Amino acid sequence: MNGPSILRKTRIIQLLASAQLGGGEIVAIDLADSLRGEFEGMGVWTPAHGAACEEADKRGVPSTSVPYHRVLTAGSIHRVRAVLATFYALCKARPHLIHAHSPYAYRAISLFRKPLGFRSIAHIHIETDVPTLNWCFKTPPDVVVACAEFLVPAIRTALHAVRATKTKIVVSRNSVDTNRFVPGDRIRARQELGMESDSRIILMLANLSPHKGQSTLIQAIQRLREQGLPVKAYLAGVDRDQTGYDTALERLARDLGVADSVHFLGFRKDTERLLQAADFFALPSEHEGLPLSILEAQAAMVPVLSAPTAGIPEVVQHGSTGYLISAADSDGYARTIAKLLQSPSEAREVAERAYKKVQAEHSWQAYTRSIANLYRSLLGEKHSTVISI
Repeated sequence: MNGPSILRKTRIIQLLASAQLGGGEIVAIDLADSLRGEFEGMGVWTPAHGAACEEADKRGVPSTSVPYHRVLTAGSIHRVRAVLATFYALCKARPHLIHAHSPYAYRAISLFRKPLGFRSIAHIHIETDVPTLNWCFKTPPDVVVACAEFLVPAIRTALHAVRATKTKIVVSRNSVDTNRFVPGDRIRARQELGMESDSRIILMLANLSPHKGQSTLIQAIQRLREQGLPVKAYLAGVDRDQTGYDTALERLARDLGVADSVHFLGFRKDTERLLQAADFFALPSEHEGLPLSILEAQAAMVPVLSAPTAGIPEVVQHGSTGYLISAADSDGYARTIAKLLQSPSEAREVAERAYKKVQAEHSWQAYTRSIANLYRSLLGEKHSTVISI
C-alpha cells in the first residue's frame, strides 16, 4: 500500500476511551473529521452510545458503538460476550489501522491484533503511571503517541519492561484550530451570551470533577469578592461520572456566600464564544495531559492561570505566557487575578505572547499533517520505520 489512491481506501478506526466528550474524544473526532477526505475508510468507535457518537454523527463521521471496554471490566459471562462482540465487529470492519485514544482502549483490542493483522497506535492523552502502562502494553502497539514531552519517560520505562523494542514513541503535542479559536469583541460576546458587561469574568472549561479544581476557583472568587472586586466565575462542564460533585460545588458556592458570583453553564458547544467573553481563564487541575482548553484560551488571547501539572508547563511559562499556581492555592489565584486587574497592560502582554506561541507551534493544520504522515508510514511497507513527529 504505497500509492495515495490505495491509502484513500484504507480503513482506519479512531478508538475512543469514553462515550462522553473529553479532550481525548474531541481530538479523535476532530482527526476523523479532518482526515476522512484523505483516508476514506475513516470511522469512530465508542464503547457505548453517548455524546461522542452524537458529535461524530453531527459532523457526518461514521460512528459505531462496540462494547470493547467491557472486555476489561465485565464479569466472566459479560466479558465473554464483549470479547465475541468486539471480535465480530473487528472482523466485519477489517481495519488496516486502529488509533486508540487511551492505553485502556488499546489494551481492550490488543488481543485481536495478531489474528486480524491490523496496525496500531496507542495515544496517551493524560498522565498515566508506569504499572498501568505495563499492563496496557503487554501486547505492544506499533507506535505510542504522547500528547506532551512529560509523558515520554513513563512510556519508555513501560515499553522497556515489556521488551517492546520495535515500538516507536512519537511526541505530537495537542493543537488547536486557530481558525475557530480567535480573539473577539469582548463586549459583543457578552451581550450575545447574556453576561454582565461590568464584571470581570473568569472562565473555566472542564468536566466537573474534584481533580479539576473548581473548588479552588470558587474559593478564590470568595477572596476577590471580599476585596470588593467585581469578579464572576463561569464554569462550563458537567459531572460526567454523575458522582454528585456538581451539587457539592453549588453547595460550596452557597456556603461561601458567592452563589451569585458563580455560574454553572453545563455542557457547552460555544466554547470559542465563551472565551471571547472572558477576562481570564483558570484551570487549577491536579491531573492532566496537555489540556486543549488552555491552548484554546491562548489562541483566543485570554490570560491563563493554571496549576503546574503534567504537560501544562510546556505551554504555560510563568509570567511570560501565563501563570502557574499550585492547584489548591486559592489565595495564589486570587492574588494573581487581583494583580492583573490592577495591571491590565501586563495581562495583555502575557496573552499576546501566548497567542503568538500557539499560532507558531500548536496549529491544528500542522498537527493533522503530522498524524497523516504517521498513518502513511504505518500503512506503507509492513516493516517501515516510523519517523517521529
